[in-house]
Amino acid sequence: MNTSTKAHWDERAADTRHDDIETTHPDIWQRWLEIETIKPWLRTGERVLDVGCGTGYAARIFAPLVGELIGIDFSEQMILRAQAGDNPTNLSFRVADVRQLDAAGLGTFDTIVSVRCLINILDRVEQYATIDQITAALRPGGRFILIEGKFEGRQALNEQREAHGLDPMPTVWHNRDFRERELLAHLAQFYYQEFKRGFGYYDYLSRVVHPHLIKPREPAYDAEINQIAAHAALHKNVNEALSRVIALVMRKHDQAASKQVNAM
Repeated sequence: MNTSTKAHWDERAADTRHDDIETTHPDIWQRWLEIETIKPWLRTGERVLDVGCGTGYAARIFAPLVGELIGIDFSEQMILRAQAGDNPTNLSFRVADVRQLDAAGLGTFDTIVSVRCLINILDRVEQYATIDQITAALRPGGRFILIEGKFEGRQALNEQREAHGLDPMPTVWHNRDFRERELLAHLAQFYYQEFKRGFGYYDYLSRVVHPHLIKPREPAYDAEINQIAAHAALHKNVNEALSRVIALVMRKHDQAASKQVNAM
């Protein structure tokens, strides 16, 4: 995460025109879909870390479902907004860099959540080194829940847009999407997979069908079709190849987990 990336997020946080739900991503129905996908995997009593928590919008939703939740972000402005929110007593925020979790003195966690955080690390080697940091901060048998950008899905979605006479989606300069096979191979060293989902159903409707139907008008993130698509995508894992993100729940190996995997 370079200084330009940090400056970008500080600026977004300081701009009060953006509500908390849209500060880190303006697509409010994608955010809803991400949060609803994660909620069933959180457990009462667990200690949870939300990396790249932004203004704390999702963390406030997650906190009542767990024992303790800590949100961290490398943007001081994001954390200032998060701390100023109406936060439950089991939720706290602090400025910290996900690339240096060991130096942050946060201890270990039952679950660590990353939603579009790691794609802000533009160096591929550093991305995977950060995953190793996260792994070290998880207790044996703990969960790593991640929803991160997927290179192949964005490429496939742009091909569909081109076929419908639409321009490619703009390149996001501060993001580096993961390549799915490479990411899964790295995670397999430390985890077994409990859940894998794409949001291709949502992406196809919101990024291809909707803009095609209303062109040359610009689509709106809060359009009703996006709401319908998000609710459908929560229960339909179709068009996964067109998903801009990959959603994973990974369980860290311990002795019992290893035996379970070998028995499958």
